[in-house]
Amino acid sequence: MSSVKPRVSQSAPKTFKDRLDEAARESRRPTNSREESSSPSLIEKVAEYVPAASGLLGANKNNQEKREEALPRDVPGPPNRPEHDDHIAEFVREQHRSKKPDGSIAG
Repeated sequence: MSSVKPRVSQSAPKTFKDRLDEAARESRRPTNSREESSSPSLIEKVAEYVPAASGLLGANKNNQEKREEALPRDVPGPPNRPEHDDHIAEFVREQHRSKKPDGSIAG
């Protein structure tokens, strides 16, 4: 008897685990591209948590632009009171007036 192991053909479909493992290996490989990544770099993270370090690290420009974008240009004032708000306020005041000094509702 020969001890030759049969080779698994490459055309066999990969299992889900094999595809996940391959994707994990590829994501761990360092990329040499200069593209913007979706996750912030270490310098950006440090500058975010330590604002004084942002000037030293040179990340101040990006953070300043982000802050300007985040602030709304027109800051609205307080909301307008609805027309029926006075009626509701009077109803609540009347309910509080109807209580006796001992806390029970007047009948």
